[in-house]
Parts: sequence; C-alpha cells; structure tokens
Amino acid sequence: MANVSGKVRIAPDELESEIRDTLEELNTEVTEQVNKAAEKTAKNTAKKLKASSPVRNDGLNRKYAPGSYAKSWGYEETGSAMFRKEFTVRNKQHYQLTHLLEHGYIIPKGKNAGKRSKVQQHIYPAEQEAIQEFTEEVKGMKL
Repeated sequence: MANVSGKVRIAPDELESEIRDTLEELNTEVTEQVNKAAEKTAKNTAKKLKASSPVRNDGLNRKYAPGSYAKSWGYEETGSAMFRKEFTVRNKQHYQLTHLLEHGYIIPKGKNAGKRSKVQQHIYPAEQEAIQEFTEEVKGMKL
C-alpha cells in the first residue's frame, strides 16, 4: 500500500487482505464497546433492583432479615463466546423469592390461607429499563 499525494493506493492483489484487516479491526472495536455497554447495563440494573426491591417491614422474626433480599442483588459474567461477553443479573442469596414476589403465590396457612399474596413487581420494570438502556448505549456508539 502506498500513500501518494494524500491518497491511498492499493495493488489489486492486496485489496482483499486490506479489506479483511479493516473489517477485523472494526469488529474488535465494536465487540469491545458492546461488551462494555453490556457490563454497564448489568451493573446499573443490579443497582436499580437493590433500590426498588420490596423490603419486609412486618417486624416478625422470620427466616430472612429485613432488607436482605434487596441487598443481595448483583451481576456476574456468565459466559463468553467469540469475544462476546454475557452478564446475568441475579439475586445471589434469595433467588427462590424472586418468582414468588414478582408473580405472587397462594398463601398456604394462617388467617389468609388460600388467598393470593400481593404481587410486588420489581424485576420486570428493571428488565425493561435495562433493555432500553442497552439499546440506547449501542445505538450511541462512536466508531
């Protein structure tokens, strides 16, 4: 490849390799930015869930301390393939409560036995915000 008067000249037999090299460089740059956006989104979603998760305040001595469900939200890298990283936002200690709180359940015993519990939807709104945040982050990438 020769630079002549501000223009790049490429021999025809070098064109294919130049295009391949340029595309590989661009692919690497895009992949890095998408991975950063994914991690940033996962981190922000975990923060939002910590802030928006229900906190039991009934004062009863139960299996879980008040606020322990909200505090145990976090994220982790759960996989990577072909330079792409995957992140999972999860409740590390009280994962078994997520579905029950998000969707409700039938109360098994006590004065309210047989009735449905109150639905405390907090994961779905955070998920929708995460989708929107990640989409905007990727659309706003500068190459």
